[in-house]
Amino acid sequence: MSWSSRLPGCLQRPQARARRGMELRAESTAQAERYMARGVSAAKEDVHAAIKKIDKGLFPKAFCKIVPDYVGGDETYCNIMHADGAGTKSSLAYLYWKETGDLSVWKGISQDAIIMNMDDLLCVGATDNILLSSTIVRNKNVIPGPVLAELINGTEQVGSKSFLM
Repeated sequence: MSWSSRLPGCLQRPQARARRGMELRAESTAQAERYMARGVSAAKEDVHAAIKKIDKGLFPKAFCKIVPDYVGGDETYCNIMHADGAGTKSSLAYLYWKETGDLSVWKGISQDAIIMNMDDLLCVGATDNILLSSTIVRNKNVIPGPVLAELINGTEQVGSKSFLM
């Protein structure tokens, strides 16, 4: 390993940054191909096609929908909305749980969904006054109470001090 590859990206020589950029793009392409082979819609092309005629809000290219402050009516503020689930991960968790009986996998699913959404909100600048709403869609004959409890308890644990430390 050369001395320049141990420096932060902004301090590396231009050739080293360019080379690392090409490596990251190649890794990203390989990962995208693995996702697609598993049926994951990483680029969300179907979602984008389905919502193409819906109002995109104040900043149409933003990752989250940003709209005027309808709640408070303050022209100097806005509301940011975002909803994302753990679709494929939920399917894999279900298979794992059915094979092993290990309920703990469900706690991680709810936590992962919250962290993914928080990250997306942070990417558009939301850092406080965030309201969380969690929706669980289930068939009670397939997903019993103990699984539901793990999902709910995992969600509650994200906001606890022990989770954040």
